[in-house]
Amino acid sequence: MEDKNPCVDFAKLMHQLAAWKRAEYFYLITLEAETIWQRRSVLLYEHGLIKGELEQYDEVLAYFKQSLEVKETQGAQGITEFASTYNNMATLYYKQKKMDLAIEYFQKAIEAYNVKPNSNQELVATLYGNIASVLNDQGKHEETLKSNEKCLNIRINVFPEIYPSLASTYSNISNTFHSMRCHAQALEYA
Repeated sequence: MEDKNPCVDFAKLMHQLAAWKRAEYFYLITLEAETIWQRRSVLLYEHGLIKGELEQYDEVLAYFKQSLEVKETQGAQGITEFASTYNNMATLYYKQKKMDLAIEYFQKAIEAYNVKPNSNQELVATLYGNIASVLNDQGKHEETLKSNEKCLNIRINVFPEIYPSLASTYSNISNTFHSMRCHAQALEYA
């Protein structure tokens, strides 16, 4: 976000220098005065990122939600902005071991990306892989397989036959079959 407001420039500089408290200070000053909704939404999101660096995850989620609310209230059309925020929220829920919320927000991210034709399918595949990881941690192996297979089907269409993301998806499927004690099927994907 290019800006003529020196407080935004200072906030970004402090962010780059990992001076989190100072970055937070400048973001707060900027937020107090900002009236343009697009800029306000970005500032709320960036302030949330600072809270993440400070490991204040509940506050991160609060800022991300405020950013989304501003966009929704104004009828924002930037689908990918919604999707990336949903993805980041899901990741935070996962860190907090709130698995059902993590899955819910990964699914919201997928829905947001899929609204736009020709969306970045690799990101959608990654989101399915993230859901599979959460489900695997919950011991829901059948659901894990379904999500990994969705991930695999997308990656097969996106990448050449030999590609690291494709290989890791095969490995994930193999590991899931192994966890289910289906060793013959695990070998098919190994």
